[in-house]
Amino acid sequence: YTLVVALNQTQGAAGEVYIDDGHSFDYQNSHFLHRAFTFSKGALTSTSKNPIAFPLTNTIERIRILGLPKAPASVRLFSKNSLETLEFS
Repeated sequence: YTLVVALNQTQGAAGEVYIDDGHSFDYQNSHFLHRAFTFSKGALTSTSKNPIAFPLTNTIERIRILGLPKAPASVRLFSKNSLETLEFS
């Protein structure tokens, strides 16, 4: 998946992503991914809206942020107990 974030005039954005298996009714048993995304003050954050953790085999492989006034100096991923510097262009 590619996540596209379109910033408003105050350099902010908010939205949600919902993903399920696309063919069953397992979503009725909370087998889906539902996340909220917010971009504010130069940072993109994501929080779970699922009542139950749902494993996925597919991932977000690219994030495009539209409307930044200039390119970032670096891109870092903070996840639980880890910090990674990511490639970007």
